Order: sequence, then C-alpha cells, then structure tokens
Amino acid sequence: MSQNALYTPPNPKAVADGPGGWHLDDLVHFPLPTHIPRHDPDIPLPCFVMQIFTPLTDVEEVKYGPTQVIPGSHYAGRRPEEQDHPMFDGNKTYSFLTRKRHAYMFNNQMWHRGAPNASDRTRLMAGVTYSKRFVSQKFYPFIDYHMPDHIWTDASPRLQRMLGRHEKGAYG
Repeated sequence: MSQNALYTPPNPKAVADGPGGWHLDDLVHFPLPTHIPRHDPDIPLPCFVMQIFTPLTDVEEVKYGPTQVIPGSHYAGRRPEEQDHPMFDGNKTYSFLTRKRHAYMFNNQMWHRGAPNASDRTRLMAGVTYSKRFVSQKFYPFIDYHMPDHIWTDASPRLQRMLGRHEKGAYG
C-alpha cells in the first residue's frame, strides 16, 4: 500500500521513554462504545493493514527511540487516551529493541509510537505498509493504473501476484 522512511533526529535533552506520541494508524476499524471495554479476545478481528519496519540504525536501548507497542491493544476498539505509559488489559509497553536490518511487524490498529530519541544519534527506519487488496486498490496511484508490459516480462508468478496481477476477487 505504501512505503516510507522515518527520520528521528537526536535529542539528548528528551526523556527516554517519556510521554506522548501514542496513536494507531488510520481510523479505528472496529470502534466500540465507551461502555464496552474491549472486543472479545475469543473472536479474532480481521487485520486489514500491517506495518513492517526495518531499522537502518541499531536501536538496542530505549534511549535510541524504538518503536513501542501495547500488546493486544488492537482489541481496544478506540484510540489511546493515556499518553504517559498507557496500558491495555494489563499489558504494558513493549519496545522493539533491534539491530539494523532486522524487521518487525504489527497490526496498524495496535497502539504504537516512536519513543523519544534521547540519544546523540539519528534513528533511521524504512517502513512498508501492506493491506488487504480491497484497501490498497482504493488509493492513488492504483485506481485505473496499468503496469507497463516490460515489468511483467521477467517477473516470476509470485512477484506478479505481489505487484497486483491476480484473479479478480469479490472486490476487484
């Protein structure tokens, strides 16, 4: 669906793991009224969009501003209200502490953020967003887009599927 690059400059005056920045991407796909605390964990929710991040710099300590998530929060049915160490269903913050070129992924409905970069070095990250086909085909440049013929010439069947050549489904 999209690709992006995240650049987080150093800010040695920031508080590592300080408050702020908690969000989910997109609209809440399955919102709940306030009197219902969460979705039933015995009923899996469909995942329409996944985020895959690959750090291009080592992020081996919280001070380097890792991606943080609240496990299970995709069942919340709402955006995070608390910005200082939010919790969901007893689950606290999980930090993706990784070496460069290691990838991780999560549901875009999960509460997450890039923690403050309280170090003296820049955090660089590549991101790819994958979605169900019926979601990605609704956005520019995919509407009425036709891949040039020379792209298909040497593409394997798997690559062709990844690029959108597939049997028509219920939604196109």
